[in-house]
Amino acid sequence: MITTRTLKKVGALKALACMMVFLQTLALLAGNAGMHSTSRNDHFVPSQEGGSVVFLSTAEAVKQDGALSAWLYKVQPTLFVKNEANTIYGGETPLVVECRPNAIQKLYVENSAYSAAKVLKILLNSPADLASIDLSQFKTFHSLEYIQLVFTFDVCKGGKDACLLATAQGLIIQATDHDVTVLYQLSIPE
Repeated sequence: MITTRTLKKVGALKALACMMVFLQTLALLAGNAGMHSTSRNDHFVPSQEGGSVVFLSTAEAVKQDGALSAWLYKVQPTLFVKNEANTIYGGETPLVVECRPNAIQKLYVENSAYSAAKVLKILLNSPADLASIDLSQFKTFHSLEYIQLVFTFDVCKGGKDACLLATAQGLIIQATDHDVTVLYQLSIPE
C-alpha cells in the first residue's frame, strides 16, 4: 500500500512508478481473466507470447524515469543499421541500435551485435516509412527494453498525442516473450 509516509521516503517520482507497475499488474490480471480490452487506445497491451508492450510518449517516459534520458540523449555505444553496411560508434558492444525503416528487415536476422542493445531507435522521415515492425521476428534482441519511434515529419498534422499513440500502436506487431516499452516522439527538424 502506498501511504503518505512512503511518498516522503521514496519520493513522488518513485511512488508514481510504483503506482504504474501496480496498475499494469492489475491490467494484466484482468486480461488473464478475460476482462481486459486490448483496444488501440490502451497504453499497456499484454502479448500472447507472455510479454507485454507499453506505449508512452518519450517525454512522459523520461519524466517517470530520469535515467532513461541518458539512454536516449547522451552518447552511447551505438550500432547504425543501414542497407549498405552496419557501423558501430562509441564502443564494441552497442547498447543502442538506430535504424531507418528501409533497413528494418536487417533487424530480423540473427546478429550478435544486437544482443546487448537496450534501446532500438527508429527514425521515421515520411509517410512511406510507416511500415509494421514485427517484434516476434527479433531473434537476438535479448536485452531490449525500449523501442523509440521518432517521427521527423508532421504525421498527425498538429502533433496530437492521441494520434501519435494510435500511429505508434499501429506500427508495432505485438508478439514478444518479454516486456518492451515503445516510446513515441515527434521531432521535426527546422
